[in-house]
Amino acid sequence: MLSSVLAAASILFSVSDPANDALGDGAYVLPVAKRDVAQVDIRTFSALDNAGRLEFNIKMGRIQNPDQAPNGFSNPIIDVFIGTGRGGNTDLGASGFSTRPNSGWYYWIRATPWAVTLKRADSADFVQLPANRTAKALVEGSSIVIKTDIPAGEYTYYAISSLYDSLTQKGVALPQPEASPLKLYSPLENAPSALDILFENRQIILWSTREVPPLNEPKLGTNPLIYTGAAGLVLVLITTIWGLFGLARRNGY
Repeated sequence: MLSSVLAAASILFSVSDPANDALGDGAYVLPVAKRDVAQVDIRTFSALDNAGRLEFNIKMGRIQNPDQAPNGFSNPIIDVFIGTGRGGNTDLGASGFSTRPNSGWYYWIRATPWAVTLKRADSADFVQLPANRTAKALVEGSSIVIKTDIPAGEYTYYAISSLYDSLTQKGVALPQPEASPLKLYSPLENAPSALDILFENRQIILWSTREVPPLNEPKLGTNPLIYTGAAGLVLVLITTIWGLFGLARRNGY
């Protein structure tokens, strides 16, 4: 049954993420006090048009708020990156990952238990959307809902879940190379802080490339301009070949 948030808005894009994969490449170990992996596990991601504004519904494996944080959850940090399918920043924050070349982001929303920030990429490609945008987060059931005043539309998306840690400078738990019941652990060298990356397949392959493909990427096959251009090119080739054939016949070849 759809939540009231989903029912009140039209879905622009929605995708599922594999369950129980929120341990990075599979070898990460959460601190004992935050070992409930479901709380940082993205299950579904939906982009919505709510009265002309972009909204996100991010269903988690479970949501709890023992710290009584104002945004309604205690463990995850959710980063959502919004692009257009071309240009933009390619560095996915401090996650340790990047986008494909020329497939970056223009807006970056970070929802922590205590705050929500929205950063705009400094790029001339996106000047039609102003910098002074805002966002806020709330919890509905097992979903983190992020409301923005960004105009609803067709965008590409990246979403990443990390572990909140108030003792670090940026509030993100950084994997440590030595096992400890108090710290996030990973045996990898320079291990990314990301625990779960929105990806329809097994995310372990992303840890080898450190590059994330965009979701909701424009499909070239559905763009009528592609067919028009291809047809024009074929017509030019046929005309050229036919002309050369006629010239050869006239010259007795």
